[in-house]
Amino acid sequence: MSLYKTLIVPVIDYADVAYDTLSAKCSTKLQKIQNSVLKIIYKAEWTTPTKQLHQAANFVFMVGIHHCHIITQFTNAYMGLPHLN
Repeated sequence: MSLYKTLIVPVIDYADVAYDTLSAKCSTKLQKIQNSVLKIIYKAEWTTPTKQLHQAANFVFMVGIHHCHIITQFTNAYMGLPHLN
């Protein structure tokens, strides 16, 4: 898990600004990859609900990551803070 959080999660977080133009099909593919990785890390059955795995790992779904970024950008703009991408 620490390897995933160290190497993969920062790339996902950094690239979240590109999700504005990401098609639903590509977003679904990214989510499926993240779900598969969590199942491998937790040695879970493929039928295990991904919501449980995301909660156990304290992960946000791909759509949630994008929404958090939008909220952060809006808040920074509203408060007059510089954009922190």
